[in-house]
Amino acid sequence: MAKNHQTPESFQRSDMEKKLNEFMTKKFSKIDSISKTNQRKYIKTISRNTVDNIERWLSLKIPTELRNSIFEYIKNENWHEILESFNDEISYDTSHIRAKMTSSLSSRHILSDLQKLSTSSFPDNVIQGTSTFNQITLLGIALGIANYAKKSGYKIIVVGFDNRVQSKLFATIVSDLFLSYGFKTNIFNNLCSTPELAFSVKKLNADLGIMITASHNDKRFNGIKIISKSSGPPNQKEKKKINNNIIISQKNLGAAYNFFKTESEINNSMITNHSSIKRKSNLIKISNQKITDEFIRYIVKFISNQSTIRRNIKNLKIGFSAIHGTGYKPASKLFKKLGIRKTMFISSMIKPDSLFPLFETDQILEPGHDRVYEKIINEFIKEYGKKQLENLDALLFTDPDSDRIGMICQTPKNEQKVFGKYRFVTGNELWTVVIWFYLQNLFTKHNLSLNTKNNLFVVKSFVTSDSIKAVCKKFHIKCIDGNVGFPELTNLVQKNLKKNLVNIGIFEESNGFTIAGNPNFKSNILSHILEKDGFLGIVKIIELLAYAKSKNSTFLDILNQLYTKHEIGYFHNFRSQIPENGYFDSVFENPEKDQILLNVEKFTKIAERYSKTKTPLKLGNLSISKVKKYPIVKNMHNTQNKFPFEGIRFFFNSSENHLTIRSSSTESKIRLFIQLKIIPEGGNLLKTKCDAEKISKKIIRDFKKILQN
Repeated sequence: MAKNHQTPESFQRSDMEKKLNEFMTKKFSKIDSISKTNQRKYIKTISRNTVDNIERWLSLKIPTELRNSIFEYIKNENWHEILESFNDEISYDTSHIRAKMTSSLSSRHILSDLQKLSTSSFPDNVIQGTSTFNQITLLGIALGIANYAKKSGYKIIVVGFDNRVQSKLFATIVSDLFLSYGFKTNIFNNLCSTPELAFSVKKLNADLGIMITASHNDKRFNGIKIISKSSGPPNQKEKKKINNNIIISQKNLGAAYNFFKTESEINNSMITNHSSIKRKSNLIKISNQKITDEFIRYIVKFISNQSTIRRNIKNLKIGFSAIHGTGYKPASKLFKKLGIRKTMFISSMIKPDSLFPLFETDQILEPGHDRVYEKIINEFIKEYGKKQLENLDALLFTDPDSDRIGMICQTPKNEQKVFGKYRFVTGNELWTVVIWFYLQNLFTKHNLSLNTKNNLFVVKSFVTSDSIKAVCKKFHIKCIDGNVGFPELTNLVQKNLKKNLVNIGIFEESNGFTIAGNPNFKSNILSHILEKDGFLGIVKIIELLAYAKSKNSTFLDILNQLYTKHEIGYFHNFRSQIPENGYFDSVFENPEKDQILLNVEKFTKIAERYSKTKTPLKLGNLSISKVKKYPIVKNMHNTQNKFPFEGIRFFFNSSENHLTIRSSSTESKIRLFIQLKIIPEGGNLLKTKCDAEKISKKIIRDFKKILQN
């Protein structure tokens, strides 16, 4: 396929594969970390998949603009972008379906491509394919969901959308498709948060909810989050059925495309339907204001100590950021409902903006990431000044779709020289205090009996701090570990609800949280949605801050007090990742990730062997006493090996001291989790924290050195 000698329309499959092979071979020659054998395997697989997907797309009667963009990229031999757009198909990961809307890898083009997509679905010069989230791939996915819903006898659907590029358009397309299937379809009249969508599924007694969002992924992404009748993620059985239907639909994208009348109607998302009158009667517009008001009225009921709130709420000083997402309107109503006199909103981040302009080009929007809270602090100071920041009880923020909550507050004075004046409160720390306070109120204020205690349970992911488990043990409450990902946790919860147990918390170290209760069992524990809810997190945090204010204390003071209690102890939880910043973001980087995982497995075998000897391997001067692998499932991005899907854990002479390596299922990165439990000697908690920090950093350094060698 030499330039100026062949028209793109006449390209030969063999020529395409040859060009792609040559391009990838040249690229991989610069990556020493991947073996030549694995390189050849990967190149062969990817080039074949890419050409297969291009041929399939070109066989469809796709829009002229979309066809032109593909031909233009082939003509100019932009192989990198072609590979990124066509090497794979969008899949249903742990929590939801998401992908980039543009394959642009150059930071200077990302913004312009997204701006073009916001005004035109298929611009001539923006390539979109089977690997990107666009109207055709969306329809393939939505058809699969609709077929599943039809087979399941579902009748009522709710569709919501956030502020991402094309989210409203995508929601309209999904709504039209479900209407064509005869479903009663409710659609929000404006953008909404994920918790509100889940709440509306429960309130409207709907069979299914579809939220158009990419959660905390950067501005290039969009996707679909499926909410089941339970008001949370589909269970394992439901997910399997949905996925099977999506796979079938993706193999027949022509069926998806047939829903469009003409090319010109694609941009207007008009789907073929012979009964327009019926469609109109089945379409119900949801008032965002009404849902938000009802949602807020409900979640404030989760305050467990009203008197503490009433006495201290007016003295609280709260800052808030929505980081350009969906959080501002619900949060402002919530703060007002709670009785907070003045909330300092960061005005530069109030307005929902699909491009998240105050964040870097290669964005990190995850609540627990340093870049996020550093940016929030800087923007607050810019608007209100350092003095106002010093006077705050907490600076709160929600992620773009508001299903997670983050908190920044002042460091205790005796720790400021070491840890800085302000710091982010991790999910592990946050939920430890939340569950302690909740249980404290349940058993001291409401005087629950021992029998009631036996019916209560908490669920957390196994990488979430065991400090939560220690608090539960103090109150004689069951705390169950589950796999990573909220769908995994809610599946576990639902199994226990069938045993007439009552859930009082689902916790993720990545700042996810809800209270499931048990709607089918009579108790004084309220039942909320089975989806993460950043606003419920705000309610529990505000209640805690009011309590701290009544004790002339702070949130972190309470946490430190818990750590010094002998029956709980200090839990140091440290998180790192590979790569250190961002993630493996290209078809050429994913093999590098796979190679690292292979190296981890090699090290695991050696560590296992030595753990049975008198000279076990060490990380950070701690001996590896045991290795545990979690269930093996084929990784969706992993073409070379089968890495334990839930990860590998190295224990250091105790069940509570360990390093866990896990390949993320939502972003292309490898996560490293350290937990160390230490009883502070002589009550010197600060020294204990400093020592644990040093040990954790050395463990990470040692481990990364081993992987490099």
